[in-house]
Amino acid sequence: MVIDISPGGIRVIARDCMEAGERLPLELRLPDGVVIEIWAEVAWSDPDAISSGPGCETGLRFTDIPDHSRWRLARIASSGS
Repeated sequence: MVIDISPGGIRVIARDCMEAGERLPLELRLPDGVVIEIWAEVAWSDPDAISSGPGCETGLRFTDIPDHSRWRLARIASSGS
């Protein structure tokens, strides 16, 4: 579940905690239907941040992201969508 997103990264509730530095591919489906495929690196994970239910709050830093994809994410973040 996405908590927030910016051109530089995303904060999510993940099913399991991940280790800082772990890299993973992401497929982001934007509100306009466009799908962006990018790589992210785990910046941090906090299992204690979730007070109800299972999960782990996790911050992911986008890596290897094309400028046009970063621009799209900036527009989404500024619109609050």
